[in-house]
Amino acid sequence: MQKLIDTVSSFYASGIQTQAKLFKVPSGQYKGRAILIYPLNANTLIYRWADPPYISWSDPVNIVTNSADFPASGFMDSSGNFHLVYTVQTSLALATVKLLFVNGSWSIGTVRNVCTVGNNYYPTILQDSINRLWVSWSYYDSGTARYSVHVKSSTDDGITWGTGETDPGVSLTSGTTGCYSQLVFQSPYIRCFYSDGGDSLAYRSFELYGSVWSSAVSIYSGSNIQDDFQVLISPDNKVGIVFPGISSLLYREYDGLSWSGVITVDTAVPVSPAIKFSGNVPYVFYGKNIGSNQNQFFYSYKSGSSFVTPVPLLAGAKVLDKVFCYDHSATN
Repeated sequence: MQKLIDTVSSFYASGIQTQAKLFKVPSGQYKGRAILIYPLNANTLIYRWADPPYISWSDPVNIVTNSADFPASGFMDSSGNFHLVYTVQTSLALATVKLLFVNGSWSIGTVRNVCTVGNNYYPTILQDSINRLWVSWSYYDSGTARYSVHVKSSTDDGITWGTGETDPGVSLTSGTTGCYSQLVFQSPYIRCFYSDGGDSLAYRSFELYGSVWSSAVSIYSGSNIQDDFQVLISPDNKVGIVFPGISSLLYREYDGLSWSGVITVDTAVPVSPAIKFSGNVPYVFYGKNIGSNQNQFFYSYKSGSSFVTPVPLLAGAKVLDKVFCYDHSATN
């Protein structure tokens, strides 16, 4: 079943692969209630919510109206509270706001600045097991005209970040033509995965009670590695990452000690690949080109040491079998 939730006018619409937008309340009376965050237009971020089976969605609620036309991201904690991080319109500062979940409803808190220096894009956010918040993002330095991955943390529930809003945080990369990042928590490490310069995929780690980030670990070198990768932690605490190869869709897995080899999911360049675990089995969802300006949604899952042959998620969403044409004005 497909459900049209809204039609938006923002440039990025649902955002990029490294960012999270849709969450479900994990426990309690309202377990399963879903909240969806998205941009209604170039400057307004809104949310809607729905209960299973997610057919009827609430009216939109404005969260902020000063968002730049760049994608935002969020994180839901174990109590259903939601933390949103976004780029501010005009200033291109980075800001957060907490949506407090009480008696089945979300109330919007005070907007707090994460970073007010430089230009700040494509953030991701998470919370570790000691309730510390982390944000990673792409930081643009106009002086060097280069992008680098930066990270900051908050120990007071997002009120202050690092040493203050003019603190640009820790730079994890040296700066290049472009970069994208995603944070995950694989206990006892916060890991920041990132693409750098379009030709490499790597990560750095921060131990829960540590003080410095580790050296970079390379995952893959190739081409056209931008924002089209996604990382997820399995229930048994493994890292799964899906990403594009030069002419294929690839997957790797990390158990905390060693990485698997590179596994080919499909021998086609993917569009917006995503990963989801069912139990401890990784499922990969992605678009695949099936004709001029036509993409079909496919999926595959890991069985043993390889992925099964990909199949369409929706059999009806394919190239048309037949097209009938007629002249409406004809008399015969």
